[in-house]
Amino acid sequence: MYSSKELELLELLEEKGYLETKMLADLLALDEETIESMLEKFKQDGILLGFRAMVN
Repeated sequence: MYSSKELELLELLEEKGYLETKMLADLLALDEETIESMLEKFKQDGILLGFRAMVN
Protein backbone atom coordinates (compact mmCIF):
# COMPACT_ATOMS: atom_id res chain seq x y z
CA MET A 1 0.00 0.00 0.00
CA TYR A 2 1.22 3.47 -0.82
CA SER A 3 1.05 6.56 1.37
CA SER A 4 -1.06 9.55 0.42
CA LYS A 5 2.09 11.47 -0.60
CA GLU A 6 3.22 8.58 -2.80
CA LEU A 7 -0.18 8.53 -4.47
CA GLU A 8 -0.01 12.30 -4.96
CA LEU A 9 3.40 11.88 -6.59
CA LEU A 10 2.04 9.23 -8.96
CA GLU A 11 -0.86 11.52 -9.87
CA LEU A 12 1.52 14.39 -10.61
CA LEU A 13 3.68 12.19 -12.80
CA GLU A 14 0.65 10.91 -14.66
CA GLU A 15 -0.78 14.40 -15.21
CA LYS A 16 2.38 16.37 -15.90
CA GLY A 17 4.86 13.79 -17.08
CA TYR A 18 8.42 14.21 -15.95
CA LEU A 19 9.21 17.10 -13.61
CA GLU A 20 12.53 17.80 -11.94
CA THR A 21 12.95 16.30 -8.50
CA LYS A 22 13.15 19.78 -6.96
CA MET A 23 9.82 20.78 -8.51
CA LEU A 24 8.14 17.57 -7.32
CA ALA A 25 9.56 18.11 -3.83
CA ASP A 26 8.25 21.69 -3.74
CA LEU A 27 4.79 20.69 -4.98
CA LEU A 28 4.48 17.93 -2.38
CA ALA A 29 6.23 19.80 0.46
CA LEU A 30 8.88 17.07 0.76
CA ASP A 31 12.64 17.02 0.41
CA GLU A 32 14.35 15.87 -2.79
CA GLU A 33 15.82 12.77 -1.14
CA THR A 34 12.32 11.58 -0.20
CA ILE A 35 11.11 12.09 -3.78
CA GLU A 36 14.11 10.18 -5.15
CA SER A 37 13.43 7.36 -2.70
CA MET A 38 9.77 7.22 -3.75
CA LEU A 39 10.71 7.14 -7.44
CA GLU A 40 13.16 4.31 -6.82
CA LYS A 41 10.50 2.37 -4.91
CA PHE A 42 8.07 2.82 -7.82
CA LYS A 43 10.73 1.51 -10.22
CA GLN A 44 11.46 -1.51 -8.05
CA ASP A 45 7.74 -2.25 -7.69
CA GLY A 46 7.27 -2.07 -11.47
CA ILE A 47 4.92 0.92 -11.16
CA LEU A 48 7.26 3.39 -12.85
CA LEU A 49 8.82 1.93 -15.96
CA GLY A 50 10.66 5.06 -17.08
CA PHE A 51 10.19 8.39 -18.78
CA ARG A 52 10.04 9.18 -22.46
CA ALA A 53 9.76 12.28 -24.58
CA MET A 54 6.71 12.76 -26.76
CA VAL A 55 7.22 15.18 -29.62
CA ASN A 56 4.39 16.74 -31.57
